[in-house]
Amino acid sequence: MRSTAIEEILQHCAGKDTFACAYFFFDNRNGQDDLSKPEKMLRSVICQLSHQSAGIPLPLMEIYGGGHQQPSVASLQLALERIVDGFEHVYLVLDALDECTDRQKLLAWIDEIFRWKCGNVHVLLSSRLEADIEERFGCLDILSRVSLSGSSADTDIANYLDAMLSKMVRWDAQTRVRVRSVLLEGADGMFRWVALHVEELAKCHSRRSVEVQLRSLPKDLDGVYERILLRSNNQHDLKQFLLWLAFSQRVLTVEELTDVITVDLSSGDLPSYEEDLRYFGPTDMLVTCSGFVTTSQGDSLASFALSCILTKRCAGTVKLAHMSVKEYLLSRRIKDGMVSFFSIDERLAHSTIAATCLSYILHLGGLLFVDSSTLEPFPLALYAAQYWTSHMKLGRGVESPVWQLMVRLFSQDGNALANWIRLEDPDSVVDWDRVDYEKSSSDIAPPLYYASCFGIEELAVELLRVGADVHAQGGLHEYALIAASYHGQSRVAQILLEHGAHVNAHGEGDSALQVASGEGHVDVVKVLLQNGADVNAPGGRAGTALRVASANGRVDVVRLLLEHGANINALGKNSGTALQSASTRGQEAVVRLLLDHGADANAPGWRNGPALQSASFAGKETIVRLLLENGADVNAGGGINGTALQSASFKGFLDIIRLLIEHGADVNARGGKLGTAIQAALIRGRVAVAQLLLQNGAVMGSQGGEALQRAIKVDREGVAQVLLDSRAVEEESGSNLATVDYDNFNDDKEANENGHNESEEEYSDAGTSGDDKKDSDTEWYSAEDISSTRT
Repeated sequence: MRSTAIEEILQHCAGKDTFACAYFFFDNRNGQDDLSKPEKMLRSVICQLSHQSAGIPLPLMEIYGGGHQQPSVASLQLALERIVDGFEHVYLVLDALDECTDRQKLLAWIDEIFRWKCGNVHVLLSSRLEADIEERFGCLDILSRVSLSGSSADTDIANYLDAMLSKMVRWDAQTRVRVRSVLLEGADGMFRWVALHVEELAKCHSRRSVEVQLRSLPKDLDGVYERILLRSNNQHDLKQFLLWLAFSQRVLTVEELTDVITVDLSSGDLPSYEEDLRYFGPTDMLVTCSGFVTTSQGDSLASFALSCILTKRCAGTVKLAHMSVKEYLLSRRIKDGMVSFFSIDERLAHSTIAATCLSYILHLGGLLFVDSSTLEPFPLALYAAQYWTSHMKLGRGVESPVWQLMVRLFSQDGNALANWIRLEDPDSVVDWDRVDYEKSSSDIAPPLYYASCFGIEELAVELLRVGADVHAQGGLHEYALIAASYHGQSRVAQILLEHGAHVNAHGEGDSALQVASGEGHVDVVKVLLQNGADVNAPGGRAGTALRVASANGRVDVVRLLLEHGANINALGKNSGTALQSASTRGQEAVVRLLLDHGADANAPGWRNGPALQSASFAGKETIVRLLLENGADVNAGGGINGTALQSASFKGFLDIIRLLIEHGADVNARGGKLGTAIQAALIRGRVAVAQLLLQNGAVMGSQGGEALQRAIKVDREGVAQVLLDSRAVEEESGSNLATVDYDNFNDDKEANENGHNESEEEYSDAGTSGDDKKDSDTEWYSAEDISSTRT
């Protein structure tokens, strides 16, 4: 039904630039978060609508433009409303609301859509009957309700049956008619019930066997599932496969799922990897799981097996065929029935998966090194390395061998720990790629460091009990306390401090308080402050804790630091004030908070000048307005680029220029390395800016001829025309345009000699992160650097 609806909507929108369609299907068939959380839906819808816009929507540019951190859900919701407002009609399809894991948040957001003022959103929602959904939407007059249960779905089921039965070429017409009639009569609107019976009937080899099966059809899904489970010839393996499918943290490949069976969970004292348990191929796993799974190719088992044989590789992913499978396995109904062996407890399932992963990783310790070739026989290696800690935490509180396996991994000699870190390095620069095959053994930090990174507090306690040095150095963050603080592990941080860790220690980088503040880990910041952390400690790559928290928009952390005596106007050795950093990044909430707590809007800011200059250069109009309203001196100099007007003119931000002029900016003020505002504009060929400045009284003075010559040299006809039209050159004495050597001027050569290129300025416009090697503020360039660069 949903596919048909989407096809109809897409056809309706085709060729209409002002119409757009977005859809999202919630899916909670395994333990992954991506397809079951409202945040994922929100980002997906925004992405789809953005692709249908003419260029990147401005609201999206505003929340992502700095590239410093993920925007909040609230800012995404506001951005979506503004994006929708840019279309004439938007059609939104949300399927399977009942499978969303945070339904209250989702339903509240859908309520909000109905209150949008734009009035151009058309919403199609689908869900099974659930009390909270019924209560929320049942009485809304603006929604039309359509029930697809029972006989209303018979036509679609009949069409599905006709399509499936047409493929049963072995059956005669009489058998196909008989099957169609019986299944339609018993379906009662249940597609899944029909699909399961078609799959089971396809295994019959004679008309009699078909008839026998038809006469014993279970009346509901529970009955069908129970019968399939009872018929399984390998119940132990089937339960393991189903357990993994229900609670894996991401969708598994067919090869990954097949290999989970190589760990013998009942061998001796601890689970162990056993090579001879491996299935001959993924098709054997699919046969074992028949009736419960579907592959990404959507092919029949026979087609999938043939593809594996022909390509010598079984590609694709596998998941539970329907949400009802997981519900049945977790229900009390299965506990009270004939297949109670298959009943699954969620925490025990996670613990079992963690034990399997740890056993697998311990076996990898036998490899001298890991790379794509040595790992080829071990398809589950990456999943085991990347997700065992998540499963371990979700499975806490049940009796299992996980503890012994963890201790063995972190204490035994060999390559197991090193190979695990090479596959899941917490010190990786990017979160989405933590694999580092080249990491040498000498670069592997002490075990306590990694227990701290991943927040395994019971393991940290054990390592300290047996003599681990709390001050040992190693890893990107050098100390276990700093690593725990960076990753938001407040309980581990407390444990380390109780065992003597120095709260203010830092090596070449930042302190624990600085990294926790920058990442927004409020709980960690509280622990550190309660244990004597110096709230005003300078140094590090990003200055004080207050400055890095302000730059990254960590409002709650900024408030907490101020409550604990942070110097609001502190100027770091190689950094500006907290207000300047927040202004440069456009962190409006932080700027307001700092100003409310007495931040000096005119405080100097190292080389970049006061906050107003920084915000003007970065194009943050809202911040510029806010600073002006709070006493910022519109004509203040300082820094290498002069006044705010000069900075905005150089970058070409017309709205900010108008705002500054409205607040009394001196259009002819000189300062910094950019000269006057009009000179700063002409350096970059900002014709519209130059015209605006001239209209507001800017004069070139003795620089008109020089500016005209430069404009001619770099072929800026627009700039030259502005100068001539304004009579700026006529008022100047002594210029001699005839002496310009046009033929021998090499613009590219001059630009290269000045050490600047366009890519550098693009980097500047995008801003830098708090850990940038050069400076955490937006980069600045002087007139000498870019005087002959083309726009």
